[in-house]
Amino acid sequence: DTRASSKTIFRSLTKGLTEAGAEACFIGIVPTPCVAFATKELNSDIGIMITASHNPPEFNGLKFMDKYGAKLFSKKELEILIRKSVLTAHNKNKHPKRGKVYSLNLDSKYINFITKNAEKIAGTKVVVDCANGSSYRIAERIFKLLGAEVIKINAKPNGLNINKNCGALFPEQVMSSVKYHNADIGFAFDGDADRVVAVTTNKIIDGDLILCLYSIFLKEEWNLDKNTGVIA
Repeated sequence: DTRASSKTIFRSLTKGLTEAGAEACFIGIVPTPCVAFATKELNSDIGIMITASHNPPEFNGLKFMDKYGAKLFSKKELEILIRKSVLTAHNKNKHPKRGKVYSLNLDSKYINFITKNAEKIAGTKVVVDCANGSSYRIAERIFKLLGAEVIKINAKPNGLNINKNCGALFPEQVMSSVKYHNADIGFAFDGDADRVVAVTTNKIIDGDLILCLYSIFLKEEWNLDKNTGVIA
């Protein structure tokens, strides 16, 4: 993400990966869901997002995903994946050649993936709070592609302002902007954009309600089998 420490972690991480013989593909500053998409899209063995999510700028960390883009939550899952990768590398070549780091921009592919089944929202005015984080380039493009008029706030990351009194943890800021611009709705992301809160001029629509609305949509549009679903 956009934290000042992310570049240092990236350099150390890719150094270790390439010295072990791995190829590392850098896809830039993107939301965590984009890393999940890219991991599967590129047939990678593992996906890694450098981020501390919704935490303050001074924190940082890593999120790991398996080859399907599913987040690894437990220490055991991660250990198994790393051990398997190391054993595979050693079996192929006990003295692996140094790998390479290359860059690839998947922004447009990811945006098309997100919007391909979405309805157009022309005539809708949307405020997007990017929390000075990973969504600062992509979020606006998604809504504009769907036909919305977009007002973007907190989209000037400097390495030290991610999540700082803005984004999903401070929805009152996007709500104030919705009122000021007479917008229809606002969305506030957290630092790595895997969390979102929606707001109107006087109401916060949190994740629970968004899931409820999405469930109703699925029921009406897709005729859910036995009218059931699973939320994890």
